Amino acid sequence: MIGRDRYRERVSALLDAAEHGRGGALVVRGSAGVGKTTLLEDGRETALRRGFTVLSCAGIQSETRLGLAGLHQLLRVAVDRATALPDRQRDALLSVFGIGAEQSPDRLLVSIAVLGLVEELAREKPILITGDDLQWLDDQTAAILGFVARRITNSRIAMLLTVRDGDGDTAAPQDLPDLVLPVLTDRDAAALLDDVRPELDREMRARVLREADGNPLALVELSRGVLERGTHPAGERLPLPVRMERVFAAQVSTLPAPARDLLLLAAVSTSPALGELERAGAVLQAPLTALTAAEEAGLVFTAGGELRFRHPLVRSAIYGAAPPSRRIAAHRALAATLDGERSTWHRAAATTGPDEDLATALDDAAAKAFDRGDLSGHMRLLERAADFTADPAVAGRRLANACYSAQRAGLTDAALRLAARTARTTDDPLALTTVAVARDALARTAVPVNPDPLYFLETSGRVRPADVLEAASMVWMASTWFVAAGAHRTDTAAAIEQAAEQLGLPEDTLRLAAIRANIDPARFRASSRPVLRGALAYRTRLPVQHCIGVGMAAQPLHDWETSLSCYLTALETQQRHGAVVDIASCLSTLGRLQVIRGLLAEGLADAERGHRLATDLGQPVMVAYSAGVIAHVHAWYGDAAAAGAALADARRLSPPEREDMRMLQEWSAGVLALGEGRDFDAYVSLSSAVDAHRDFGLLAIADLVEAACRVGAADRVIARVDRAEQHSDALDAPLLRHLVNRARALLGDDPEQRFRAALADDGYPLQTARTRLAYGEWLRRRRRTGPARDELAAAAAVFDRVGARPWARRARTELRACGVPVPAEAPAAAAAAARLTAQELQIAELAAKGLSNKEIADHLFLSHRTVGSHLYRIYPKLGISGRGGLRDALEGRT
Repeated sequence: MIGRDRYRERVSALLDAAEHGRGGALVVRGSAGVGKTTLLEDGRETALRRGFTVLSCAGIQSETRLGLAGLHQLLRVAVDRATALPDRQRDALLSVFGIGAEQSPDRLLVSIAVLGLVEELAREKPILITGDDLQWLDDQTAAILGFVARRITNSRIAMLLTVRDGDGDTAAPQDLPDLVLPVLTDRDAAALLDDVRPELDREMRARVLREADGNPLALVELSRGVLERGTHPAGERLPLPVRMERVFAAQVSTLPAPARDLLLLAAVSTSPALGELERAGAVLQAPLTALTAAEEAGLVFTAGGELRFRHPLVRSAIYGAAPPSRRIAAHRALAATLDGERSTWHRAAATTGPDEDLATALDDAAAKAFDRGDLSGHMRLLERAADFTADPAVAGRRLANACYSAQRAGLTDAALRLAARTARTTDDPLALTTVAVARDALARTAVPVNPDPLYFLETSGRVRPADVLEAASMVWMASTWFVAAGAHRTDTAAAIEQAAEQLGLPEDTLRLAAIRANIDPARFRASSRPVLRGALAYRTRLPVQHCIGVGMAAQPLHDWETSLSCYLTALETQQRHGAVVDIASCLSTLGRLQVIRGLLAEGLADAERGHRLATDLGQPVMVAYSAGVIAHVHAWYGDAAAAGAALADARRLSPPEREDMRMLQEWSAGVLALGEGRDFDAYVSLSSAVDAHRDFGLLAIADLVEAACRVGAADRVIARVDRAEQHSDALDAPLLRHLVNRARALLGDDPEQRFRAALADDGYPLQTARTRLAYGEWLRRRRRTGPARDELAAAAAVFDRVGARPWARRARTELRACGVPVPAEAPAAAAAAARLTAQELQIAELAAKGLSNKEIADHLFLSHRTVGSHLYRIYPKLGISGRGGLRDALEGRT
């Protein structure tokens, strides 16, 4: 550890903080051989001396293809403690380890279970989690470690990870505190060399120092080569890892053949167990005793019945130096002595050319991986099976299913690569639809590029002769992307309509009704709306995706009640089955629907929960979607900082073609500006909102007219209001009719009649309050103070109740102008400032219903310790001492 004192102090500080309940993570980065593992092992030994429990895993180059291999390393000695977890989390984690009932849990559910388990262990002793060589760790384990690392700040848990720089893309978490470990200074390098090789003469010493360039491993190994060979290091200036591999390969080449065979077996194996190595060595006639020569050479060592390489470069050097025939022999020996998935994997590594028996074995192994929730392993095994499949249709189906699993696992790049490979491999209809579904999901969650609706129409045409229902699903997807892009292009709408007609579906089918509602809601309202509303009677029996399809199609019709009912039902079903990937998307849309209905607190709670889940799942598009909803709520609240931050995230992550998302963002910016009195800014943003989307933009029509009247641009918005009124008449939609009537009133078109007509459609309390405010202002200006007071008081009460502070202040200002003595702020404003966060409110409400911490954790996908921590913060905010007061305290807030 020469020259590493300040880095050791950083690790020691990490452990100190964890001992006192201030957990944290540190990622040590650096080049090969710079001493990352040495620093990690030093931290591990320090932690053990302090009484920590240490859980460890390490990336192994040959295991990067095996999903969750790292998690098995990490928790193999602790998984028996999973019985303390909430039921759903316990079952998910045990399934991953092949214990108990098989299921296919989401990665996020497994991540929460891992967090809950280590939090449980940390109650007894502080925990140190170490992860070495994350660049070789399987994707899912790396994602789980990142998830846990971001949530241990209030626990007795420390995490120390290492990752090698210069290995391209890595699954290592990118948003954690890091420590870059540099090469040694000249002085420290000289001190290290003098310590390990004091016998070097001056010339050799200078040459080694120059060649090693401050790299500790190079100093040790190059100096070893100098002494063993009696020559200077080679002068060729290759990259240091390559030179080091050559040094190690030269050392291996001097060993007896049985020792070289055993080392090659260890290099290609996914397990360091000596027993496995002995059995495979027997196939190659290499007894385990032959390892003695390798141990004496310092290349490997044994510990606890396992073989360990002195450095990962030793492993890669052995594998790289072996001729292909010996590698194949090693894989065959392991395949012959192992069983299950590992045997099949080694058999694949030793096979070239089509082999359907092997492909079937890989397919079977993939199915088992899927059953235990290993989606990454399922993907890789299926892709490998396709490599040995001669029939293009069968290979294409395997690749398509691998693509779908990659998408579900959050492996976006792999999913896109597999989608492209599937298209090159086959025209099989089943494969094409599977890939289309995966691409649809990727575009909605992770890939910031809208798919062309015509892609789904083309897929539908290729599928239709074989499966009309699958073809209908493709046309429906095309129609949803038409809506997302703003529903402006009539040529695309015509193409979708033609494709729908060619399906030959009965007029009363949900898919046809949904497609028509998406492409032309005004023209197809009479035929589509009854079918979609009729589905409400049996929505609990619909497949989730069909229920969501009805909810999506109801939105262009401005049938927000039907849409909300369908999404609530879909969420309940997804909660019951633990489908976290789908829940994130459902929650974000549900939040938007709640906000449109005027339920700000409920909408914010759903959107924030969706935002949290989407962030955890690595779904940037869904993060942007939910951020837009969060921004809209904070705009109503008048919280410029929170609204601005959410809007910045939404705009940064949104795909440029998603006009539905841009509309919400511009609407939010306009509402915020209106509340702050920035009327011209409001006019600009709201104009963009109305124009962005043919259907949804009309939700901002009344806000736009208000801003236009304030800046003297009323004549510039009349055409938009005319279009909105035509759409409203065609759809017979209460909210849109309400907004159009308010807009006409503000423009001076028979104001009193229009205000009263708007108030007749009063199913949207927040918009009703806005209309009462505008009507009260109009009445006061005409000195009709009595009716004005009634309207303004009713509006102020609603604004105060939902926390719409700018509008409440405006209503009270108008009331004072009518002679009503009201304070500048509502009496509840101080309490509102200290209100619970959206997540705290959800936890409090569930606890008030009698749910235990574990039941709440399962419902909200949190660890049960996190739920407990939130409750302890909730009680003082509500002025109570425990659960018993929750119900009354919450009722007092509403």
